Amino acid sequence: MASQFLRGAGAVLLSALVVGIGSGTTAESRGTRSLTSALGRFGEQLAAYAALRQQVDFSLPPAFERPRGVRAMLQARAELACAIKAARPHARQGDFFSPAVVDIFRETIAEALSGVDSDAFFASLYAEDAVPAGLPPRVHDTYPEWATHEIPLIVLERLPLLPDELDYRLIGRTLVLWDIDADLILDVLPDAIPGLTS
Repeated sequence: MASQFLRGAGAVLLSALVVGIGSGTTAESRGTRSLTSALGRFGEQLAAYAALRQQVDFSLPPAFERPRGVRAMLQARAELACAIKAARPHARQGDFFSPAVVDIFRETIAEALSGVDSDAFFASLYAEDAVPAGLPPRVHDTYPEWATHEIPLIVLERLPLLPDELDYRLIGRTLVLWDIDADLILDVLPDAIPGLTS
């Protein structure tokens, strides 16, 4: 499991290096170094979480020792979430989505939606599941049952790769980094989607 996290972090670093190819002027070089540094830090945070997650996994009973069934699965998920929270008591917004990474993600998403009527696009996405007012997602929240929307491919293909255990999800205009197995939000990026009325 940890190796999958590390592969995801490596993919982030690789994407940063690819972006840096072909930089010409000094200003562009500085911008590329800043981009590489920010995405590199994002990868480092994923790797650090991978190490912590592995420790948490080892502290819990193996899956084959647990009873089967939906109730047991939900209990195991809750135990995993509690263990992660205990291991990250000071987790806060920005642990993964630093200000520099936020700028990169917002710009990347805006470019992905360039020429797309994003209001109409995302209004159709939330046609049946309107976003409740006054319920912004927070770090260590569970992912709301009504917010079942994955990132559309037109956006997802532009974002850094993640390991299998993590996923990008949308809650209104907010991009969240979600631990799937623990059903735990690790970080949030507000106003990630331009032009959408929450």
